[in-house]
Amino acid sequence: MLAPSGTGATSRRQFMLCVLMLALPPLLAPPEDVHRVASAMFTISYTCAAIAPVLSGLLWDMTGITWSAFLPLGLCACVLVAMAPTIRLPAKA
Repeated sequence: MLAPSGTGATSRRQFMLCVLMLALPPLLAPPEDVHRVASAMFTISYTCAAIAPVLSGLLWDMTGITWSAFLPLGLCACVLVAMAPTIRLPAKA
């Protein structure tokens, strides 16, 4: 059976996100705080991954409009895009 055409693109995005989640903590935090930053990043990302589908379904049920289920995900994407430029990497000695 053939896989859907978007499967490869989705896998690449998931791989890039995983690499980003593993690479950012050492870049953003001093060596003694890397474990704390990584823990916070994983906690926030998994919490959002659990809450966003619930909010999407709730919004769809409340409005009865199919496309409204995508609003919470679009809002999350906009917030991430807006926050990305605010990341300040510490200067290397």
